[in-house]
Amino acid sequence: MGALTFHFQTKEQLAATVRAQGYAMTRTVVQQVGRGQEVPVHSVVSLTLALAELLEQEPVVRAAARLTRERSGTGPDWTLAWVPDLRERLDRTVRDGSVDLPDQEAVATLAAHLVIGAEADARRLAERGLRPGGCPVARLSAVWDLMLRGISVPRKGG
Repeated sequence: MGALTFHFQTKEQLAATVRAQGYAMTRTVVQQVGRGQEVPVHSVVSLTLALAELLEQEPVVRAAARLTRERSGTGPDWTLAWVPDLRERLDRTVRDGSVDLPDQEAVATLAAHLVIGAEADARRLAERGLRPGGCPVARLSAVWDLMLRGISVPRKGG
């Protein structure tokens, strides 16, 4: 406790530092993931999976996400570390015509909600003392597989 109070005089300073570190770690992942993929929409999927994995593995990133959700004005907004990049990737998908996205805003909203859901999943497991160990990433990957194939598949013979 003494080391904390030596470095951070207030809880707000500690929260701001945690948010800044989580933001920086997230930006590093965002800049590394999926940039060279042929189909830009796949880079959106790769980005969301990488963010879910980061949330599973890094308590500082989970804390930054939680602080963004629960406290305003105490450091950078964690979602701003990845949402603008996600939207830019979707814009690129539309521009290059590689995938037909009839509702780009809905896809952006879906992707953001999936990441926030993965954060809640990782946090819930961590709070129970369990190591997430691929659970949120695996679940998110299954959702993307379903979405990319299509939710509704016509029945054969019926």
